[in-house]
Amino acid sequence: MSYNYKLVHKSAFHAQAYYQDYDNIFGSFIENSPLVRSTDMIGQSTITSKKQDLRFNFKTPIEKLFYTQGALLDWRVDILKDKTGQTLLSGSIGGDTWTPYMTMTQYAPFVQFQSDITKQRIRTGLRNEHTQIKVDDFNTVFGGHINDGKVTFQETSFNISLVYKLTNHTEIFAGVSEGYNVPEVGTNSTTQGNSLCGI
Repeated sequence: MSYNYKLVHKSAFHAQAYYQDYDNIFGSFIENSPLVRSTDMIGQSTITSKKQDLRFNFKTPIEKLFYTQGALLDWRVDILKDKTGQTLLSGSIGGDTWTPYMTMTQYAPFVQFQSDITKQRIRTGLRNEHTQIKVDDFNTVFGGHINDGKVTFQETSFNISLVYKLTNHTEIFAGVSEGYNVPEVGTNSTTQGNSLCGI
């Protein structure tokens, strides 16, 4: 779902929201798998994930402030909540937790400036990302107990690019853009001394 609104002085506001409810059932394990009890013939796992996301974006012309054509300030906030876990279906170990449900909360403010300078167009921006992953207490498929825990990540990335107009039909471009990803948090992962999950 998205919403657009034109503000005064050529400014604009854009909002976007989405919700995803996702289930993925995997193929079966063979009966001699350590995840299948001797009383069961097969085992089968499923991943369940629910995501909610909000994005707010403002575009503000600032030509009068910088006395340049096309000067624009683009700033926004991204907010994400993701709850994902993997369990074993009934008929294998009876719905036990394989990988516990993890709740990831993430927000990232972002600002970008762009402007035309004679035959050049410059664009540069900063993004500051904050992520927290929280796991409640859970019991493993073999009866072990894992205490709850949480880890946090924070990183600032930037981008800068320059477009130069050689002719009316030809432009050259150069740019640098950083990216940031949270590392995978999976089975037997430990981060900052917290055991997030394990068998």
